[in-house]
Amino acid sequence: LFPVVFGFALPATLLIQWAADSWQEVMLERFFSDAGNSLILAVLTAFLAVLLGVLMAYGSRISKRRRIRWAVRTVSLGYTFPGPVVALGVLLPFAWFDRTIDAWMQQTFGISTGYLLSGTLFILVFAYLVRFLALAYGTAESGFGRITSAMEDASRSLGKNTWQTLKRVHVPLLRGSMLTAGLLVFVDVMKELPATLMLQPFNFSTLATRAYGYATEELLREASLWCLTIVLVGLFPVIFLNRQLRESAPQNYQNSDHD
Repeated sequence: LFPVVFGFALPATLLIQWAADSWQEVMLERFFSDAGNSLILAVLTAFLAVLLGVLMAYGSRISKRRRIRWAVRTVSLGYTFPGPVVALGVLLPFAWFDRTIDAWMQQTFGISTGYLLSGTLFILVFAYLVRFLALAYGTAESGFGRITSAMEDASRSLGKNTWQTLKRVHVPLLRGSMLTAGLLVFVDVMKELPATLMLQPFNFSTLATRAYGYATEELLREASLWCLTIVLVGLFPVIFLNRQLRESAPQNYQNSDHD
């Protein structure tokens, strides 16, 4: 109980107390704006990560080419790098692209395009995908591992092609894995700080960046509402995964007893 009490219970209790005392003093309009920004980024990134993760896992499953598997593994390496490294690695080529397009437009048409991609939500979501795509891919790959090849053979024998098999057979069986992957990516995006600080557009803040801003100014009571929201969001996947484990445990025991 020591890490649970001192690592979660006491800090959460303190945050709740501070939030209850200071919620009337903070700007709720700013809070809801930050929460909405975080929600949009998290939902969009989770959806794209799950989609790409499933396609990557399925491509690696049906393809026997070594270069495909190496490419998938290379793409999944982003999770091993810190957020600032990913942010710099994404920012440099996009900034070069923007400068090149701007110089060409000025020479050709006399028009300055400025920064088309840098400082936009596009580059921020792209950095999130580089950072957290491995979570979605790993979860999807484990889900595909529970689907036997006999199901694919049966679908092919019924005249279904590769994409129809993915849509009619694999996706329904992967709903639990896809939901788990989406939740994991969603929570990580909600609390991601370094990459968001480096790549966020002007006049755009999230729950994490606003809480960091308050904390750097030692406004801990004002930051409590933002911090408490991030903590509450992080609890949902834990509760969901524990429920999934409890529901699957009796089935595993029954299958083992039957075997």
